[in-house]
Amino acid sequence: CCKLQESTYVLILFTVINIFLFMDQNLLAPNLSVIAEEFNMTEDERDVYLGGYVSLGFFAVGGVVAVLVGYLADTVNRKWTFAA
Repeated sequence: CCKLQESTYVLILFTVINIFLFMDQNLLAPNLSVIAEEFNMTEDERDVYLGGYVSLGFFAVGGVVAVLVGYLADTVNRKWTFAA
């Protein structure tokens, strides 16, 4: 009884956390044309810089940070991890 409710709560919590974590990446795609116009980019430049390099940067930095935070979560006191 209670175990099912607890696991449902955890699933909902993780889903909401993931929505907030990836929100910035998902806001970029619909606005690529507006951002490219602001920086006077051609369509090819928009695709390469905004569609490629920026997404690659999010992926690379996010991957390194995820590994670092995972290590800290396993080794450091939780109070200090959340404070940092």
